[in-house]
Amino acid sequence: VFFHELGHFLLAKANHIRVNEFSIGFGPKLIHFKKGETEYCLKLIPFGGSCMMEGEMEDSDDENSFNNASVWSRIAVVLAGPIFNLLLAYLLMVILFSFTGYDLPVISEVSDGYPAKEAGLIAKDEIIKIDNHRMHFFRDVSVYLSENEGEDVTVTFKRDGEIKEVVLTPKYDETQKRYFIGITNKEASYHGNFFENLEYGFFEVNFLAKNTVHGFGRLISGKESMDNMMGPVGIVDYVGDTYTEVKDQGSFVVVANIVNILVILSACIGIMNLMPFPALDGGRFLIYFVEALTGKKMPPKYEAVVNGAGFILLFSFLIFVTSHDVSKLF
Repeated sequence: VFFHELGHFLLAKANHIRVNEFSIGFGPKLIHFKKGETEYCLKLIPFGGSCMMEGEMEDSDDENSFNNASVWSRIAVVLAGPIFNLLLAYLLMVILFSFTGYDLPVISEVSDGYPAKEAGLIAKDEIIKIDNHRMHFFRDVSVYLSENEGEDVTVTFKRDGEIKEVVLTPKYDETQKRYFIGITNKEASYHGNFFENLEYGFFEVNFLAKNTVHGFGRLISGKESMDNMMGPVGIVDYVGDTYTEVKDQGSFVVVANIVNILVILSACIGIMNLMPFPALDGGRFLIYFVEALTGKKMPPKYEAVVNGAGFILLFSFLIFVTSHDVSKLF
């Protein structure tokens, strides 16, 4: 949340837009001080934050107000928050990969009685693509097969530098009630060099972004259970459970797991805020982008109504998710 609001703040300052308040949390102020034109606050309820700019939701005669800035300046400011979240996720992932490595899509074991074995796949084969979708991690393979469960798949793989291709029909496992092609990856993580870590950090953020969008879509369509959705309370509980599970494995493992959670959260916040929904940065970007194309500016009072309605819906959803989290605790 801090990095998200920091993105808005820095781009506002860069575009000479007056920032009245920069805060973390909501509700009563615990700590606050003013420097220049901006008041900096730490507030009681740690559910979010804000970068409140002059003229953001109302008319203002101040030449440095948000609504008096150019449309491209306003677009830069609203997009900066989610972009900073994705940048934070990327940087943390590159650092984490430098220590832990990552899971290449290389087969370590092929199970008897499953289509992969029958098609001639063997250990150390590297899966390049499935149905023209590039596989960067073994997790990509697992997720793709899960999302296309039971469907025939075309697997492109590399063996000794040679590219080969097979078509596999997943087999249903009566015990686990799922379809499998019969491959696993049990080898230690691959440790790349600095430039490989930079590259695979990007692939990881892309992986998280796609899964966030797909997961949200499955939630809306009813294909994903509401039990798999978490709000602030659920996230805190999940972090606590993760710490309990790994604390006996040493401080490095604890830190690595917490950083991984931070990466997931930051990427999710970034992607969710880019969605074209009122009050979210993506919704505001859509308004300003239409303005840039048409040259017609939406009056601030109408924009405030649209964003206010969106905020009410989002806050209601937050209350619902939080109630759901609390009910799962007991």
